[in-house]
Amino acid sequence: MASAVLAAAIVVPATGDQVSPAAPPQRMASTVLKDMPALSALAPDAGPATEVIIRWTVSGPATVSSLMAARDVTSSRFDLVQRRTVSFSPVRERDPQLSPDDLVVIAVDAQGRELGWQRLKDPRLIRSEQPDDSGMLHGQVFYRAEADLIVWIPDRAAPAELRIYAPDWNGQEYVLRGLGSVPFSRP
Repeated sequence: MASAVLAAAIVVPATGDQVSPAAPPQRMASTVLKDMPALSALAPDAGPATEVIIRWTVSGPATVSSLMAARDVTSSRFDLVQRRTVSFSPVRERDPQLSPDDLVVIAVDAQGRELGWQRLKDPRLIRSEQPDDSGMLHGQVFYRAEADLIVWIPDRAAPAELRIYAPDWNGQEYVLRGLGSVPFSRP
């Protein structure tokens, strides 16, 4: 992995209804997944793509473990740390279903048009199971304060920005809450 940061970092507060100019607005997840193509749909059956690694660093309320769920994040920092050309065979999802453990990345062009989305698991997630004194297993979920997102951008797409969202359940459906964005350009 490259040690140098390739693009400017975006630090975005994520508290309450306050949205930084760099933070993407909230979205209804059903609208995004149904009305916009997945990034994989923009790719031929196989071909070149750009693999992008984005370092996500979060901060939030002080905790003993310094690990927190996406809903507890008070600010996010996204740094583009590596990009490379890869051979890409897209996996097409027939009926994508979001979960609280997912993130959604939306590619946006220079004119602000949304090109497509990619769903990925929150890379900060750590699951732990340990026995208690009686041998009964108990599970815990932790979140790292720093992790890398891996996003594949088909060559046919020409985004200027990658917007990162976390799904929040409102009791009826998922709402995508903007965590931040990172500028993107082809080398």
